[in-house]
Amino acid sequence: MSAPPVTVRVEQTREVATVKVASPLLSARCDPSGAYVIAGAQDNSLARWKIGDKTADALVGHKSWVRALAFAGKTLYSGDWAGRLIAWNYLDAKPKVQANLDAHKGWLRALAVSPDGKTLASCGNDRKVRLWSLPDLKPLRTLEGHDWHVYNITFHPDGKSLVSADLRGVLREWDLSTHAVRRSLDGSVLYKYDQGFGAGIGGVRSMAFSPDGKLLACAGITNVSNAFAGVGN
Repeated sequence: MSAPPVTVRVEQTREVATVKVASPLLSARCDPSGAYVIAGAQDNSLARWKIGDKTADALVGHKSWVRALAFAGKTLYSGDWAGRLIAWNYLDAKPKVQANLDAHKGWLRALAVSPDGKTLASCGNDRKVRLWSLPDLKPLRTLEGHDWHVYNITFHPDGKSLVSADLRGVLREWDLSTHAVRRSLDGSVLYKYDQGFGAGIGGVRSMAFSPDGKLLACAGITNVSNAFAGVGN
């Protein structure tokens, strides 16, 4: 017997500001303090807005689309289509590049920081998951096992494992003590091969654990009727 639907009420929510940008957005995140919004767009820009303001501060360093964003303390980490990983002290009056690495061959699609703040994970179109020490960004380990572009990663709240997910909805749970795959999960409902368009579409586009670590939620697109336009549910 299936569980009844859960209704969640969001109260005392109001619009603070509406900001228009010149190019379609690819990413947007609030920083941990809740003071800023960081966003990347298709014009290769990365910008910072103070909550409530309409004027942005430019973070200049990327030369391609930025989708991956993650925070650790006073540092923002951003990853782009060209595989570059950049670190910023985003709280500075004029944020400057602190580190700029060639992290992946092809699109760096997602970043995640471990619960203890000591490790950064990245993934991308080279089908690899990479682990970096923080704050020095020294390479720690490369995890290989996916056959398709890796779209997303997230750490378990206990910090003992990491889950990665790819274009075809294949999820791998990695034991961070042995760096071996504990198990694989099937999220293929989030993938479809379009015969007319001649390409696969979908993938795990968003992923998060519940705070107690007992549930893992994945999101993407299903029932695709037009792969070119991304029409689906």
